[in-house]
Amino acid sequence: MDKGDIVIRDLRQEESHQVELQDLHAWYNNIEPDSKFWVAVYRQNIIGSAALHRASETVAELKRMSVLPMYRRQGVGTRLLKHFEEHCRSAGIRKALITASEFGPGVHLYQKSGYVINSTFHRRMLPLPGALKTEWTLSKKLN
Repeated sequence: MDKGDIVIRDLRQEESHQVELQDLHAWYNNIEPDSKFWVAVYRQNIIGSAALHRASETVAELKRMSVLPMYRRQGVGTRLLKHFEEHCRSAGIRKALITASEFGPGVHLYQKSGYVINSTFHRRMLPLPGALKTEWTLSKKLN
């Protein structure tokens, strides 16, 4: 895969053919006007996504960061994260927040990109009695 062939852009309404994508497009483009939803596209296929939820005038949270398994560790997540940060800076956002799970591959990427862990918490995994998963809240000051 040539990284130059990957395009990061807004999800288009006509691409919202799956119910999940319809819901995401509606939520991030209509219901939450200060939010954004981007997709990573390779050869006309959506291979990743990331969303921005604006928590305040100067703080935004990265949500729904995901890359299809076969495209991981090839720079797609890094490109989505950089796109998120560039948009934040241009919108006057000074702090980025991320909640990451131990089951997701993103924690290493976020730390490598300058995010620091602010808190750790354990969440029960339903319907498994007694099962817990660890999640972290990370943040980064944006200049």
